[in-house]
Amino acid sequence: MSARRRGRRLGYLSGAPRVTTRPDAEIGGPRSHILGVMAGFRELGWTVQPFIVGDRSPGVVTRDAGKLLRKGGQWALLADVARIGLSPVNARAAWRELAGHVDWVYERFSVFQSLGRTFARAGIPWILETNEMQSEEARVDRNSLVLTSLARRFERQAYLDCSMLVCVSEPLKRLVMSRLGIPGDKIVVVPNGVDTDFFRPIPDAPRPFEGFTVVYVGGLEPWQGIDLLLSAIRDAREHDGLPLHAIIAGDGPVRRDCERMASEFGLDACVRFLGTVSREAVPGIIAAGDIGYSGHSETQGRAVFRSPLKLYEYMAVGKPVLSSSVADARQLVVNNESGFLFASGDADGLRNALGRAFAARDQLSRMGAQARQLVESSHSWTARCRTITSAAEEVVLACA
Repeated sequence: MSARRRGRRLGYLSGAPRVTTRPDAEIGGPRSHILGVMAGFRELGWTVQPFIVGDRSPGVVTRDAGKLLRKGGQWALLADVARIGLSPVNARAAWRELAGHVDWVYERFSVFQSLGRTFARAGIPWILETNEMQSEEARVDRNSLVLTSLARRFERQAYLDCSMLVCVSEPLKRLVMSRLGIPGDKIVVVPNGVDTDFFRPIPDAPRPFEGFTVVYVGGLEPWQGIDLLLSAIRDAREHDGLPLHAIIAGDGPVRRDCERMASEFGLDACVRFLGTVSREAVPGIIAAGDIGYSGHSETQGRAVFRSPLKLYEYMAVGKPVLSSSVADARQLVVNNESGFLFASGDADGLRNALGRAFAARDQLSRMGAQARQLVESSHSWTARCRTITSAAEEVVLACA
């Protein structure tokens, strides 16, 4: 029997101790993602009951643990041991709280955590979502994992045991299939989306700079290409005479390096680093610029497999995007109509794209309105959850 006929009750699960929906979240992307998915299901008529471990974690874990994890070594090993020990505890707590009250469970996968397995054993469909190959990303990109082989085996088993696996991009699906041997027929690709009620145009947002301004909102991670943006702005100002500015909101392991780079480039007066900002402030920050930047690049020789939330958020606020040509951007952005693309990691390409955006500055308002219309019609979280629900109902019916 489908969930549509049984009352549409969903348990949303997340076992990551640092991922929280509280306003003081250190990791903003997952918070926005979780809130968006839950809002999308509710918009479709589901009753959503969350069990989010990070919402129950002390503030010192959700705000400050990342700084220790980035040091690696004994801190990362201690975190591994803690996550392994907490996994069965969290799973039992989720079952006690939600059993008998949900028809399906939807889980955001995290390292060493699979809260939905208990529900699956009881015959409740377990939809598992992954935004990256966690065991590899945590080791290579974040230096926050020591027990890599064990984490990979745990991840593979979770992907095999769930009722349906949601991957956020085709490159990620291919990676999961090739590295972990997960059958393609149990994977559905659903890119990220946006809450178009929360992220919306703000016509009179105050601007810290009068001139042409690029906005970046997100984690300051090595793969985000902030250094590339700073280099391109310096070159465009010095060699092309373009009066460019930038607002960079967020925190992360490369923030100090980027601030130092901006200072060495003589950009202190035209680049502003805001640090961590609340989710509630993000639409206004995006609206304070002319174009939104997303510079995802390869790390450690690995192809880009992420689905950047920021692309959708910029466009929902009515801003065209300046983006590396990752899979999501190629499908979402019409070059020179709703944004400007450049080859991932290509400094000259980014500088050229900046020049094209500046030359089209009188058209950016029209382009931003077109971008807003596109995400509102086809890329909201409600649309994404409708896709997930339809695919999962086929799985449920097949297993009935």
